[in-house]
Amino acid sequence: TRRIVYGNPGRGSLQDYPEIHRDYTALELTLQKIQTGPFNYFASYVYSKNQGNYPGLFNADRNQKRPNADLFFNKLDAILNYLPKFEGLLPNDRTHVFKLSGWYNFPFGLNAGAFILWQSGTPLNEFGGLYPVQPWQILLVPRGSAGRTPSVFDLSLRFTYQFAGIFEQFINTRLVLDIFHIGSQRTPVNYEQVHFFNRDINGNQINPNPNYGLASRYYPPMSVRLGFEVGF
Repeated sequence: TRRIVYGNPGRGSLQDYPEIHRDYTALELTLQKIQTGPFNYFASYVYSKNQGNYPGLFNADRNQKRPNADLFFNKLDAILNYLPKFEGLLPNDRTHVFKLSGWYNFPFGLNAGAFILWQSGTPLNEFGGLYPVQPWQILLVPRGSAGRTPSVFDLSLRFTYQFAGIFEQFINTRLVLDIFHIGSQRTPVNYEQVHFFNRDINGNQINPNPNYGLASRYYPPMSVRLGFEVGF
């Protein structure tokens, strides 16, 4: 029989489940110069750690797009039998993130700006099968301990030119040029993490996934956008 229960894990009708938690700790350092002068900048560095047993409303462990549909919490035996592996680094854990943005206003209407990003990779998991037939996954190693995605470097530029004319007190016009992800190497940002789809009656993992370990998503390629803005 199938029964639908509403509640919080670890309490009431769901007291057999472990309580969900997500612990984020971070140290952030910032340096900025935002004044009336032509050159301004903002820089930040974040050292952080995100761990627990609950990725959030959307299960980024398995790229689930439905909110509040964490497959692990739908099956009690998927948790209790593998509880030591249930805790660990969560999918959006990035140990180091560095950002730098700056812009310069030239006296003849041109503005040039840049954005630089460097961030370390995110944790990976190794999933296996829970049942002989049903495609239900469990963690084969502690959460977030199956390696990391590569670090990412990104550089983007923006140039704007403000047109001056007889009607500038009534209408503002400017030309905008954006150049995104300059020199992008299409770095992998996620991999297929399901190693096995099922396990046999003896507990052995079977039906391996031929795509395990292959990149499933990449950083965006370089792109250019040219626009014209009119403001009243």
